[in-house]
Amino acid sequence: MSFTLIGKHEKDSRNCRDGYVTAMEELMAADPSVMHVDCDLYNCINTAKLAKEFPNQTINAGIAEANAMGVAAGLTATGKKVWMHSFGCFSSRRAFDQAFMSAAYAKLGVKVLGSDPGVCAAYNGGTHMPFEDCALYLSVPDSIVIDPTDFAMVNNITKKLTAVEGRLSYMRMIRKGVIKVYGDDSDFEIGKGITLKESADDVATVIASGIMVDEALKAYEALEAEGIKVRVIDMFTWKPIDEDLIVKSAKETGAIVTAENHNCTCGLGSAVARVLSEKCPTPVEMVGVHDQFGWRSVLPAGSLQADRRGDHCQRQEGNCKKVSFVMHTEPSLSCAGAAFFLQRRRNMQKVYRILLLVLLGTFALGGTAFAASEYVEQLTPDSADYAEVSTLTNRVLDAMSGMCADVTAADIDWSRAYKVYADESDVYSSYKEQQMTYDEIKQHMEYYVWVLPVQVKNAYFHVTISQGMPLTEDESVLAVLTEEQKEQIREETGKWIPVVTEQLDEDKTAEQIDRQIADAVGKENIHRVFVMGGSPKLRSAVAVVETIHRDIQIVVLEEPRLTGVQSSEGARTAKQPLQSGQAYAMEDMADRMSEYTVDTTDERTGTGAASGAGHTASMWIILGAAGIGIGCWAWKHARCK
Repeated sequence: MSFTLIGKHEKDSRNCRDGYVTAMEELMAADPSVMHVDCDLYNCINTAKLAKEFPNQTINAGIAEANAMGVAAGLTATGKKVWMHSFGCFSSRRAFDQAFMSAAYAKLGVKVLGSDPGVCAAYNGGTHMPFEDCALYLSVPDSIVIDPTDFAMVNNITKKLTAVEGRLSYMRMIRKGVIKVYGDDSDFEIGKGITLKESADDVATVIASGIMVDEALKAYEALEAEGIKVRVIDMFTWKPIDEDLIVKSAKETGAIVTAENHNCTCGLGSAVARVLSEKCPTPVEMVGVHDQFGWRSVLPAGSLQADRRGDHCQRQEGNCKKVSFVMHTEPSLSCAGAAFFLQRRRNMQKVYRILLLVLLGTFALGGTAFAASEYVEQLTPDSADYAEVSTLTNRVLDAMSGMCADVTAADIDWSRAYKVYADESDVYSSYKEQQMTYDEIKQHMEYYVWVLPVQVKNAYFHVTISQGMPLTEDESVLAVLTEEQKEQIREETGKWIPVVTEQLDEDKTAEQIDRQIADAVGKENIHRVFVMGGSPKLRSAVAVVETIHRDIQIVVLEEPRLTGVQSSEGARTAKQPLQSGQAYAMEDMADRMSEYTVDTTDERTGTGAASGAGHTASMWIILGAAGIGIGCWAWKHARCK
């Protein structure tokens, strides 16, 4: 084993998934028995390249992970060397019985790849954050479990695991955004830990794996600046674990801290503790998830779990406590406490604010139509934005790839994109104060987005295209952004970029909106129309219609969602209910909206809802822009139904 430590805490220009793909390309070219079985996620880990180059060595089993595992085991029984991939939550929990019985018990060496483990899947919610995937495979007799660190290690270990026969193997992997720790010339040995930092004066040992290795190196540097020496070990192989190295480090340093993107009670921390309890009893502090499900936000101060975490940290003594504090970065964090995790969580909250705005521009109408719209403004070669927006096909494909592996450039028809305006300051209140004309109302809409409908077979999607907003001046946001992320936001300021991809139950087009407006107002009465994404009080898509009589009608295009006025039970109620597909005079809408006050909590996100000028849609855009660069692509983790 040999390695080159980079240790600059810089993001690799390559993704971990590419480390796997490049290794498989080499292996497949040299050995026709090497195969890859995927679960409709070709584009998520770039294995579409393998399917194109080696069609006879790749299989798409669809969204059927248990079946895919059985297929992989069957192929292995015929002498093939098979990798099976899905998201970590599915390649472990959903397919575990087949992995245990069909592969491991039968002594078939299936290699299982689980992508987006732990907090790496935070944007997809708690159900998609596997903190127990390694635990399941650790429980399988004679299995191999690996949590690799970066591109170089994924590439190297993929080749070595492929050669292993008769043993079920599980390797988890972050797909994108990995920090470069090792040089490409590094060579790793399965079952052997890597000592990255070591001295005769070490007073504790930090044993980490995966995304936590770089965080451990940061902790090392912070402690060194204070004159405290610690040892850092990359324990990328959880099973078989390097017992000799653990015992040696425990004897020489006297204290152990483990750091993992996993549940400590059944992960790396427990594996290390088992070794120490048997061979060298040593104080152990575990950094990671502590017996909890995935959660998308930081625990509130004063909560039971937050208090427990605070008390736990206060009880720590000596150097173990010091190392633990540096690694946690914030005591109230419910999951892995590294800066990586904290950064993702905070940015996600900002992203959700912009999602609230752009999602208002999507609609739920039935049918399919491809003719030009009569009323709703669509993207045409004459549009001012056409030259820039129409060049985004590749970015749209990338944004959609995780949701639908079958999407191609042929599915993108920019003539179907239509404009949706954003009401940033409550046009209804403004109208009630001042009887505005149609043109004045439209001028009231400072921002707009382009909504692109895409149909792939029988699946329907909306991709929202928005202009990148300037970097926020909010210090709390700036503090968790890297310089690279800040630069990305600056580069995309003012440029059109895909920000949201949404899968729909039915197709939604500008032509269908036209028909809905015509049914509500009467085609013969329509003069001019524009679509508005909603106001701080009415969070529903509506059409603003100027009739031939020059009066203004508001057509509610989707199920009305009102902000404000609650019943005694706390549920939102309307004194005068609105109906989807109905037209209302602007005066009537202004009167109705004046009855609603604004709540302090948005029930869909748990964040503060709009309340006055400081929390308008424009503010959400500005704050959300800070998270666009790292957050909007997280929606790629969903898949076609």
